[in-house]
Formats: sequence, C-alpha cells, structure tokens
Amino acid sequence: MQIKTMQAARLYGPRDVRIEPVPVPSPAAGELLVRVTRCGICPSDVRAYVGVFRGRPDYPMITGHEWTGRVVAAGASERTAQVGQRVVVDYHSPCGSCYYCRRGHLNHCENLGRSQGGFAEYCLGWAEKARIVPDSVSDDEACFCEPLACCLNGIESLRLKPGDDALIVGCGPIGLIQVQLARAQGARVIAMDLLPERLELALELGAEHTVLAADVDPVSAVRELTGGRGATGVMVTVGEPELVGQTAEMTASTGIVNLFAGFYPNGEAQFDFNTVHYRQITLTGSHEFLPRHFDAALHAIQHGIVRVRPLISHILPLSDIQEGLEVVSRLEGLKVVIAPEHEADSDV
Repeated sequence: MQIKTMQAARLYGPRDVRIEPVPVPSPAAGELLVRVTRCGICPSDVRAYVGVFRGRPDYPMITGHEWTGRVVAAGASERTAQVGQRVVVDYHSPCGSCYYCRRGHLNHCENLGRSQGGFAEYCLGWAEKARIVPDSVSDDEACFCEPLACCLNGIESLRLKPGDDALIVGCGPIGLIQVQLARAQGARVIAMDLLPERLELALELGAEHTVLAADVDPVSAVRELTGGRGATGVMVTVGEPELVGQTAEMTASTGIVNLFAGFYPNGEAQFDFNTVHYRQITLTGSHEFLPRHFDAALHAIQHGIVRVRPLISHILPLSDIQEGLEVVSRLEGLKVVIAPEHEADSDV
C-alpha cells in the first residue's frame, strides 16, 4: 500500500518547530526514497532553530542532514541501491562545472544542490551519493558519517605527523571525534574544555592530557605541557572569539591553527598578528567535506578507527525534536540523535 503522507518537523520561525503531516516525496530518476531511522542534531540545526542564519531563511523548512535509513523506493532504472538496503547519503550535490568544482573544491560549489532535511519519516537522496551501510555498523553509528567527514577534512589541514602535539579546543561531539583522529595520526593529544565530564571522555578516547579551561589559564597550561613551545596543530571546534584570540599563543612556531567552528553571531577576536607573522603560524579554516571524506568516514566507523557510539547522550523520537534542539542549545549532554521510526528513551 502506497504511503501518501508522513510526519515531519517543520521550522516556521525561531523556536517554532511543528510536527505535522506532509506529502511523502516521490523519487525521480536518480533518486532514492529512504525511510529515515536516525538523524543527528548538528549545531547548524540549532542555529536555524534559534534564528541565527548566514542567509535568508526559507520558512517553513525541514532541517537535518546527518541521516541514515532504509531504501523503500527508487527512481526509474535506478540500481545503485536496492529496496530494503540500509544507506547513508551525502546530502549535497555539487554541479561539477563551476569554478570551484573544476578545481576540485566540490565543497565550495557555486551551484550546490541540497536534499530535503532528515527530520522526517522519509527523505529523498541522490542515488549516486548513497553508500551501503555494512551490517556491522548500526544506524546510531551510521548517522555520524557526515560530521565525521567534516572532521576528516579539518584534521587534514593540520598536517599532523607522528610525535606532534595536537591541541583540540572544545570537546563536544566534534572535538571528541578530532581527538580520535589526531591520535590516529600519531600525535600526542591535549584536550581542552570547560566541562570536566567531557574531558574525562576525551581521555577515554585517546587524549593524553586535558586542560580544564574554567580553572586555569589555558595558554600557560598548554605551554607547560609542551615545553613552553605550544602545540604543533590546534583544532578549534567552538566559535568563541575570545578563545580564538588566544590560540596563537598556544601554537608552536610554524604550527597550524584550524578554525573548524563558525561564529554566530559574527564576533570579533583580538588577535596578535605579529605573533602569526614572526612565529610563522598558519591560520586556516575548513568547511564541509569532499566525497572521499564521506567514504573514509564510513570506513573509519566500520573498523573502529573512530568510536562514535560513546558520543551519543540522547536518542529521542521525532515528536520530541524541540526538546532535543533545546538540549543542544544549552550544551547539555553530547550528541542528540532523532529516531523518526519509533519512540525511544530520552537517555542512553
């Protein structure tokens, strides 16, 4: 029997999200219709929820891009994934012909297409962007492919080598993934956060040292741990202007700082550019991912190179999405995952 409507979380304005019936989309040629089993809440979803946008909002909207699920229908002649298979799908589609695409920077495509959000019972995805989820990877884990892909793009910019000192500033879900990636590259990892419980998990996931920034001068603490030099690579996963202004003093000469997180609302940081100049520090950023990062993310989860299950603090049904968005906005717990298929316990 064909399903005609589905429940979806539609955002109508700041903190105005409504669960309501909408038509189930039909897959065109090259598309898959997926029953969403898990969709993670990203900080960008929270920014949309609280009304902080880079551009003009297109209300009402369905957000959510960290989703996975099971194929229930495919467009005509589509053979990439079969009905019944579990998939995780890259949510955007570069045009392949603009200036940035031709230079290989697909994540900066000028005509980037985006799929419907995953905070709904069903979602369309491009078949060519679908990856089959191995049996050994759970739905809870598979929905981390998108944020992990972004992290892989970011960690590459630090050019870490075995024996380097890596500083991860901020130990939310992204920071805890970066802790594991830096350790996997052979670096000694120092984790910094304001919350002791997050630092405890960072130690379990591979950090060698922690800095509780609420209790100490973070610059002095990092320098003490690195022989007075600072870290070789610094990954900043929180959009705090004041903290960014201190990162140059935490970085060794010829070191690299990656600003992974965005700043909302836009903030100004007091930054000593003479430090950057005379100590030859590279200041860079990273945004989203390339297709190879998405493939590598699924591989890393499958083989336990990155452990994502410990990062989940809440699994909530779609009906409780507002609670989930509020939890993330208050920096409570860690990763909040929405399960549109069924009711679930609020705590894991």
